Amino acid sequence: MRYLQFFLLLACVLISLPRLALQANPIVAIPDSFTEIRIGAQDVLFLEDAENKLSIEQIKASQDFKATGSLDLLETGKTYWLRLEFSGSRPGEYILEAISDLVDRIQVYYPAGDQYLTKESGVAFPFAHREIANRYSAFRIPVTPNAPIYLKLHFNIKQHFSLKLWDREAFARKNRREHMVFGLYYGALIIMVLYNLFLAISLRSLNYLYYVLYILSFGFYQTTLNGISFEYFWPQLSGLDVKASFISAGLSIFFSGLFARQFLGITKRSPFFNRLLLALSGTAAVWILLSQFIPYQASNLIGRILGSIAVPTILAASIWAWRDGYRPARFFFLAWSLFLIGVLMFTLTGLGIIPWTPASRWSMQIGSAIEVLLLALALGDRINTLRDEKERAVARGRTMAKELQIAKRIQTSILPEKPATFPGLNIECRYLPAREVGGDFYDFCTTDEGLGLLVVDVCGHGVPAALIASMVKVSFASHMDLARRPEELILAMNDELAPRVANQFITAIYLYLDSARGRLTVASAGHPPILIWRRRDNRLIEVAAHGPVIGWPGERESFAVSEPIETGDRIIAYTDGIFEQRGTGKELFSFQRFHGAIKAGSGESAAALADRIIRDVKSWAGRDRLDDDVTLAVIDVVQLDKRMRLDQPKRPVI
Repeated sequence: MRYLQFFLLLACVLISLPRLALQANPIVAIPDSFTEIRIGAQDVLFLEDAENKLSIEQIKASQDFKATGSLDLLETGKTYWLRLEFSGSRPGEYILEAISDLVDRIQVYYPAGDQYLTKESGVAFPFAHREIANRYSAFRIPVTPNAPIYLKLHFNIKQHFSLKLWDREAFARKNRREHMVFGLYYGALIIMVLYNLFLAISLRSLNYLYYVLYILSFGFYQTTLNGISFEYFWPQLSGLDVKASFISAGLSIFFSGLFARQFLGITKRSPFFNRLLLALSGTAAVWILLSQFIPYQASNLIGRILGSIAVPTILAASIWAWRDGYRPARFFFLAWSLFLIGVLMFTLTGLGIIPWTPASRWSMQIGSAIEVLLLALALGDRINTLRDEKERAVARGRTMAKELQIAKRIQTSILPEKPATFPGLNIECRYLPAREVGGDFYDFCTTDEGLGLLVVDVCGHGVPAALIASMVKVSFASHMDLARRPEELILAMNDELAPRVANQFITAIYLYLDSARGRLTVASAGHPPILIWRRRDNRLIEVAAHGPVIGWPGERESFAVSEPIETGDRIIAYTDGIFEQRGTGKELFSFQRFHGAIKAGSGESAAALADRIIRDVKSWAGRDRLDDDVTLAVIDVVQLDKRMRLDQPKRPVI
């Protein structure tokens, strides 16, 4: 029974030990030799002054001070008092440093004889108001054993708060080290900004411009956290650091989204991530505006959440680009991964989830410094990638150019070297492909009685159209026996080519000029009509023959039309590249202008008229490259056989 009572008593003592420890009066011991003493929540007593009404005399007499588990994330808009007491054999003047980025107001009450004197600092006061020019609030205070010191605190943003007691010489050395580290950090950022700004201007690259803007905004954000901006940029504007931190943080998120979108080529690789990054930048822009009006604490929470979302989003986009085969995304992914670790540690420290340590406190700066270097490598790797791609493209271009030259020679070889000759006829032809090779084709055939001319326009441009034009050449050559019967020739070519052109339609017109009989016979496969300039009457006649284009399924009919021809007539065959050529204002050259050129050159030779029309079309286009292939054939009838008959009905004048 006595043993049971003993164990019950021991259990009660053990249970009550933590409570007794909390009720104890903590005292900070000052050793004989030290450089710094970290003062945490366990070293102070705490009192909440919700209405900010207590005076120092009331505080000195108060018995309501109690121990607290943490000084981090105290409620905003309230006043708090801390009580510190020191012991040891080294009384003297030391430096008390309040470690908090954006503490609004802090007042120190310290004993001086029979009374308490006060000093104050914080972002609510101009920087010159600080006793010691330091990025944190720091005070010179006399420390006397068993003489408590009181601190009065007020916050606008929940944040980390702790205290350090420094030996004066150690504090000066610490300041010099910090200034050296900050100099190296911001110096590196400035060098990266200037170097990449030069590249952005010289290369006219949005990648480098967004990267520069991101570094500038993020570096500026760091100055607000480190107190650099308050000390050097606006020392007289108290309270501006808080708003500036929101603006610069929002801008860094805004430009990071645009930079990732541009650098990774997300617009082409993933519509989903493209929208996601645009939404991220848009949300950051909205937060920048709202942060100037909503309460500080709400804005701070939104910013931390947005920052924690931004980095994983950019990481996911870089993984997508990496999987898509984009090599520079590797460095990009590694840079943002290390930065994410720093951001998460900084965010969790600010939210009080992980303890404050130098590593966690400086995690964002460490991560950002590594990130900036890796992003520079990523941009360099991107330049190398683009250079390699350019070299490959140039090599492919050279190969393609050689292939096009071969194709051009082949196509040139299937065209007549010079217009056909026939007694009593003067023939001029012009051919202008829209690309290196084209889809237009023309050819002649002659008989004892007359001349045949085929003009073809293959749908499309380039090598595919040129290959089909070569097929037309072969087909036309194989049906020369039908030269006197245009409708049968067109039908035979349609039967041969339609199964082979694979949805590539062909318009064609074939005319046969029977010089002995003085008659022109025309058959068409969806081609523009033949034009005849009758010099005797100074009028333009249109000879239109109707028939389906070659390759059109389900139709196989062709009708020929005839027109009498007399000495002095001019016959013009062409492709639609003439009248469908667009000018700089996107207006067509049109039939009206085409017919006008023919009438204007009616007194000129066939060669002069052909040159006039081509010159007018090129001038109308206003550029070297035409919209479509152009083929033009002009046949002047100088003399016909006397057996010519003129008993056919006249065509309407155009």
